[in-house]
Amino acid sequence: LVNSETILFIQSGLDWLTGLWAFMFSVVYGSTRIISNKPFSPENIVQLVQKYKITYMTLAPVQMAVLATSPIANPDALSSIRNMNYGGSIASDATLKRMRELCKNATFNSAYAMTEAGVITLNLGVQNASAAGKPMPGMKIRIVDEDGKNLAHNEVGEILVHTGMHWNGYYGNPEATSQILDSDGW
Repeated sequence: LVNSETILFIQSGLDWLTGLWAFMFSVVYGSTRIISNKPFSPENIVQLVQKYKITYMTLAPVQMAVLATSPIANPDALSSIRNMNYGGSIASDATLKRMRELCKNATFNSAYAMTEAGVITLNLGVQNASAAGKPMPGMKIRIVDEDGKNLAHNEVGEILVHTGMHWNGYYGNPEATSQILDSDGW
């Protein structure tokens, strides 16, 4: 996915997991990271893609929806994109359909992640927009009811994740940490 020829644009800063990824990709793989101090807009995205021939982009689904409905976005303008990644929420089928029309050369990938836990699941080559993907190696996932009891497949509940990594919690805020992390690390 990422190598020394990759030209990536991820609008996130270092305080978001995707911003850390972009920094790491640039350092480890020698890829080129494009940074913009302008807020998100379809005009800015199209301008950046055309100017720098961006090959790897990560957007939030809401940003993809705005780009998908913009008259400035067109397949020629976005033809250099090879990987379109998204996360943070679900992307609608209509948005994905339109984005695939706009980014004809791109593979679409979604991630379910948290800054506190890292990438939990990946849905590479998204076929089913409502699927979160497969767990990353070492990740354990449970779906529980309001009482913390495990639920069966296709039942609605709360997602619990065990990463296998040690996390000290929110700096100076043990109360907030205890609200999201139980004594077993879930």
